[in-house]
Order: sequence, then structure tokens, then C-alpha cells
Amino acid sequence: MPQDLRQVNLKLLSGEILYDYAIAVGNNAAWKCVGCKKTLLIGRTALIHEATWRSQVNCNNKKYNEDKRIKEECTKSYYVVPTDKNQGRTDRVIEIKRIPDDSKGVRREVY
Repeated sequence: MPQDLRQVNLKLLSGEILYDYAIAVGNNAAWKCVGCKKTLLIGRTALIHEATWRSQVNCNNKKYNEDKRIKEECTKSYYVVPTDKNQGRTDRVIEIKRIPDDSKGVRREVY
């Protein structure tokens, strides 16, 4: 049975909600980065209410000068929130503070 294509909200760190900004199918979502406004990001749900450095979706779009040096780099990060269980159907996408790669274990942010 085919899964339905749905529009879901994206909540920014500022608290602003962009209604119907992302497209979701099952536990996957796709949206355009609100920082650089160029990169199409794709992510999937993971743990409910906990983003880890492995489950965050990072935008790393770079703008270069004429001499090929990085002028600007987008550092926005997002998390695809499941509805009611781990790796469940997509409920919404939220912008989060980037979680650094922690080789000593999993760092979590609770949402």
C-alpha cells in the first residue's frame, strides 16, 4: 500500500513556525534549509524527543569567494520528530542547535 504524502510544519529556534514547510512520507521528510535557502535536506525520524549527533540533519552549504576561499558557511541543523514512537511517522521538523560529534558517547538534546 502506498504511503501518503503530507505537509508538516518546521519550527525554528526563534519559536516561529513555518506551516506546511516540509513534505513527509512515512518517517522521512524533505525541506529547504531556511539559512542558505538553497540546500534541499532529507532526514528521517529517530528517537522520540531526543536528537543525537547521529540523527541531526546538518546543512553545510558553502559560498566561495572568487579566489576559492570560503566566504560563508551555513551551519543550520534540524531534527525530524516522530509522532508517537521511536522511528515513527513524521510529526514535524525542528531547527536545533548543532550537536558536536562526541566520540566518547552519544550527546542528546531533549525536545
